[in-house]
Amino acid sequence: MSIESERVSFHPNWLRVMYVINIFLTGGLALLIVVAPSTATALFSAPAQEPFFSGYASSYMLGIAIFSILGLRSPLKFSPLLFLQAIVKIIWFIAILIPSMAAGPLSTWGIELAALFIVYIIGDLIATPYRYIFRK
Repeated sequence: MSIESERVSFHPNWLRVMYVINIFLTGGLALLIVVAPSTATALFSAPAQEPFFSGYASSYMLGIAIFSILGLRSPLKFSPLLFLQAIVKIIWFIAILIPSMAAGPLSTWGIELAALFIVYIIGDLIATPYRYIFRK
């Protein structure tokens, strides 16, 4: 019996929508940062970053996009990826965004990134089949 045929309630279209968003938005941004970091910085009015850190972050994002391609074929099997993505973004809100807001006004880049992350968090949390992820 395959994982996909087990009796788990999930929304394959929600999962696929989130995978497609990951492929094009996350993967596209990651490729832009890796291939043309100065263009990405100028395009989004983002501050220049240290290349090892931004390179690691964009490599992680590209990995998410690649696994999302696999998720299109087996949506349930790769659903923990979306849950991981939501957790990472929630941690970013708590550890990075909230202290930055307390320190002063956010940059345009920070506001844009926070808005994008809210969309990802909501989509990932809706799409995630929790019974599948947390089963014994």
